[in-house]
Amino acid sequence: MNLQQPSGWPRWLWQLLPSVFGLIFMPLAQAEVSHVSINQRLFDLAKPPLIKVNIVAGPQDPDRLQFILRQKSGEEKLMVQQINNYMLLLMGVEEVNDPNALLLVQQYQGEQWLEIGQLPVFAKSVPVGNPPDPSRFSLYRNPTGKKVPESAVVATKPAITPATKAAPVVPAAVARDGQCTLEYHGTETLWRLATQYAKQWHTNVYAAALAIMAANPKAFVKGKPGNLRSDVRLHCPAAPQWELYADKTRAKEKFEALM
Repeated sequence: MNLQQPSGWPRWLWQLLPSVFGLIFMPLAQAEVSHVSINQRLFDLAKPPLIKVNIVAGPQDPDRLQFILRQKSGEEKLMVQQINNYMLLLMGVEEVNDPNALLLVQQYQGEQWLEIGQLPVFAKSVPVGNPPDPSRFSLYRNPTGKKVPESAVVATKPAITPATKAAPVVPAAVARDGQCTLEYHGTETLWRLATQYAKQWHTNVYAAALAIMAANPKAFVKGKPGNLRSDVRLHCPAAPQWELYADKTRAKEKFEALM
């Protein structure tokens, strides 16, 4: 149907009318997220992703966003930690080996995740920064700023018994009460711990992370992997806790469901 310009209307106003209607009927969610961009890439090739992004959105909208890192080997949903009202920190555990990797930005709309942007991670225009030091990094994720006194944990090797001779030696600390605890000083992320122990436990990093969480449920605020408290001792998980997720695909699905 062709609309006729009403008599007496200025031509410029008639030409502007479609744009005005477009703004009026713009979906609310789309209007609330007006800008997402990479602030800094804090990692290099062959390292796990660590990215700061700028965001201009409504108060509740960051919770309706998710970020996927896509490379040739597959995709990984990144952990999101809010630095302030305009900046997020994205973290992952899979090494990025594709120089053409993309950061996919998705928003939850109409009961489904819709892609609203693709950002080249290694583009020349992306600023590159150094990873934050452990003390600053812990402020991004830890609900408390307290640290476990080093005197409270004594580093040593776990005792070897006939039943464990064939098992790989896991670097751990033994607390004074004799309980096995992981080497954790309140500054490491769950991902760093899981990456270290996954190699020792001969399992995937997702299984190691889930096992650590299962053995230390009170160490994670609201049960979130990114909310590891800095003032706790982390108990060593038992082998069945990581063997339960020997299937990496299943472990990844379970882990991402907790994010």
